[in-house]
Amino acid sequence: MPLTKDNVREIVQIQLEGLKRLLAEKEMSLYVSKDAFDHIAEVGYDPFFGARPVKRVIQKQVLNELSKALLSGTIDKASRIVMDVFDGKIVFRKPIMAEEEV
Repeated sequence: MPLTKDNVREIVQIQLEGLKRLLAEKEMSLYVSKDAFDHIAEVGYDPFFGARPVKRVIQKQVLNELSKALLSGTIDKASRIVMDVFDGKIVFRKPIMAEEEV
């Protein structure tokens, strides 16, 4: 039975919660914007291949880009990290809105 879009959204939620836990162990916190969440769920949706596309999107667009942003100093691991989407691409930045600071 193929996955539904709701199934994929649940998988994205589980994967991102795992990422947040890993970051918390390193004393970092992550805020995921609704747009970023929706982007991952949309790009990772493929009813025929199950959860594999979601994991690939998270590996390539989230983990790889987060590593680059941390190594380049674009984001500071001591402050809250915001994951957002800009021009169809996952980006990491510092909080600019009050809700992102919570």
